[in-house]
Amino acid sequence: VHTGYDTKDQSNANDIALIRFTRPVNYSQTVRPICLPLSSSLRNRNHVGMPAYAAGWGKTESATASEKKLKVEMNIKSLQECAPVYQRGGILLKQTHMCAGGVRGKDTCSGDSGGPLMRQMTGSWYLIGVVSFGPQKCGTFGVPGVYTNKTGALSRGQANQKLIIYKVIVSCSDLRVISPLTLYVDQAYCEQYINEFKRLPCNSLRRTVDAVWRCSSVPCTGCSVVLCVIVDWTLSSTQKTSSLPESPHCGIQLGDRVLSGQSTQIDEFPWTALIEFQKPDGSFGFHCGGSLINDRYIVTAAHCIKSIPRDWKVQRVRLGEWDLATANDCQNEFCSDAPIDLDIEQIVVHTGYDTKDKSNANDIALIRFTRPVNYSQTVRPICLPLSSSLRNR
Repeated sequence: VHTGYDTKDQSNANDIALIRFTRPVNYSQTVRPICLPLSSSLRNRNHVGMPAYAAGWGKTESATASEKKLKVEMNIKSLQECAPVYQRGGILLKQTHMCAGGVRGKDTCSGDSGGPLMRQMTGSWYLIGVVSFGPQKCGTFGVPGVYTNKTGALSRGQANQKLIIYKVIVSCSDLRVISPLTLYVDQAYCEQYINEFKRLPCNSLRRTVDAVWRCSSVPCTGCSVVLCVIVDWTLSSTQKTSSLPESPHCGIQLGDRVLSGQSTQIDEFPWTALIEFQKPDGSFGFHCGGSLINDRYIVTAAHCIKSIPRDWKVQRVRLGEWDLATANDCQNEFCSDAPIDLDIEQIVVHTGYDTKDKSNANDIALIRFTRPVNYSQTVRPICLPLSSSLRNR
């Protein structure tokens, strides 16, 4: 529990806590981590006026808890706008608070406490707040809900849980520490760096305690290699937090990325493609899209290829689809041809794409089919802006 939380404080300042499991959880299509705004650029971002989402199983307008997970979209409100509303009731909001909502019938409610307030930024979902409290009657017009500002809570949490990974160079005369990089990780994450150090003049590596690794022997006197050193660690060894993933390894939904969409006509946007993935249990699913650019290629996102679960396989591409629930698509007495499933001959990911790059720069890839596709009313390519006049628009 946050050390600044006080049950006697009516404002519920620092209303945030961590729960650690007895074992690691395996990620799946329905169990995945959300990203935390660790970088200064994300922590300092102003969310006021921007839409955010909350999700949970709390009470609904029928005053009973929902059996299905629900979501609600709300705009972030400034503290200047929100604080006076609660001050009238004797509650003083602080910088560790943030507000969202205030629209009739759209709010979090009892049973949602502790759940996420989240925004999608740079292609991934980030936790920006934690559901704390709100008006006595949920969804009251003009009374936004109050959330613990995750950004404010991070600064203290990071100060109390540090693990520094040092990149080192070993010579026969000294041990030089260069470029200390502060990461908020545990031993398991640290061990990913071990291979990098096997190129050093060290006969073998051995683990001493926790995340400290040393050379068991070196070809010179007095040399040692320290890969990871814990500093300012305030938790016991049995309470260490798990490593925190960063985009694109968090905050990605392996499902639809279109929200509040409208139905298309059956022959509208005939260049849209679906990418099918095979999963380890033998099942298949469509979890990414693409655009047909000629009779042999679609263009898609590189993260659809590189950032999928390790045991998934890109299986094939479907064109000419409109309604996945029906075998034959018909609308207004017009029925389209059956969709076309194409096997994949080659996948080309942009050479500048890096899964560790939080900005998802160069997030683009090409997929080539094993054969040309025949165009029809529901299968046609989109144009690319090849001319300089179009590219510079």
